[in-house]
Amino acid sequence: MESNYDRPHSKQLETFIPALQFQFLTPLYNLILAISGLGTTFKQKITTLAELPEQPGGLIIDVGCGSGLHAMILAHGYPSMNVIGFDPDPFLIATLTKNNTLPNLSFCEGFAQLINLPENSATYIFSSLTYHHLTLNQKEQAASETYRVLAPNGKFIFTDWGTLIHPCFVFIST
Repeated sequence: MESNYDRPHSKQLETFIPALQFQFLTPLYNLILAISGLGTTFKQKITTLAELPEQPGGLIIDVGCGSGLHAMILAHGYPSMNVIGFDPDPFLIATLTKNNTLPNLSFCEGFAQLINLPENSATYIFSSLTYHHLTLNQKEQAASETYRVLAPNGKFIFTDWGTLIHPCFVFIST
């Protein structure tokens, strides 16, 4: 499956924060996540706890895919579904695209607040450790965009840290 979506506007690229705050730390991202307990085991647990049935031909989006680890886990776990990992880091997306060997997985440069997919197109949307990088306004835009892209009866699986101060996120903390 190929991704041929529009690139985000240059103004949005100005707000991009690389994983671990600095581009030179990006190659260490998976190692640091593993040491902190937020690596492969954590991503697999998110997927398992979500208890989502496989829907052949459906679409899974990993918003803020970072190193692509969770997108790869999802592609392996849901082989009859297409998985797209979105991330604003062009370096990561280029590397992931070059090294990807899974036929149901693709990567696309994009932001949580601008998912360049049609309305109601995603069966499941995952976002793990992404929203804490966003301003309040960007979080509102990302939530709206998630709702726009999510198919009827679709599921949004969200994990992050920090205090959820906006009313639209209250349901997550209860």
